[in-house]
Amino acid sequence: FLFAFVFRYRLKIFGGENIPETGPVLLVGSHYSFIDWAVLQMASPRPLKMASNRNKSNAWYQRWLRYSKFLIQIDRRNPEPAMQAIREALMQGEAVVIFPEGEVSKTPHISRFSIDYSSAIKDTESKILPFYIQGLFGGPYSHAEDSIMFGPASTRIVSVGFGSLIPAQSSEENIRIQLRDLAIDTWETAISYYHTIVPMWLRVMRRRRFKTILIDPKNGRHVSAYKMIRLVLWLSFAFKS
Repeated sequence: FLFAFVFRYRLKIFGGENIPETGPVLLVGSHYSFIDWAVLQMASPRPLKMASNRNKSNAWYQRWLRYSKFLIQIDRRNPEPAMQAIREALMQGEAVVIFPEGEVSKTPHISRFSIDYSSAIKDTESKILPFYIQGLFGGPYSHAEDSIMFGPASTRIVSVGFGSLIPAQSSEENIRIQLRDLAIDTWETAISYYHTIVPMWLRVMRRRRFKTILIDPKNGRHVSAYKMIRLVLWLSFAFKS
């Protein structure tokens, strides 16, 4: 409820049944926004401990996260203490999230890993669970905040996909392949939640009503939204006949 109220996104989840109910598991995925931690906590049926690059942001949600008990801060200059903390959490049967790209991504792609977490997961009996978050990149909590990817609240949908468990010794290449395939599945699922262009267009036209949305280049006549609807309907009948 807090997430939906504060950030105004609708959360859609698939593959949640792949998260083990108990036992150690390391969730690995790309980092597209500063609120990925909140999305994952909401999407997961069990508590998650976040291992994230040390962040000096003064945003209120970042300050709160920095001093919470479920955050493991990774110092890129000296990552060993964080790796040890991750290892201890896994040994205690906890679920830990790590963003191996090392920072919030500036692109929507799956980048190469810059954090070596092999020492943290070695000999822990843990497995790796890939995850992918769609719908946050391009929003106000990402590095691409100038991108127009969110319209009215009805279109603010965030989809989270969890893949199948894979062995702890899986290579970076194999994990990135798993993430790529999961991204495709997540996008396909996410698209199904959106309206097609026709009802969305009609809704926009009804909202603008008598406002000018088009100027005829030949005679300078202003065309309102309602007139545009009538014109489109006339053209549709003309094409069918």
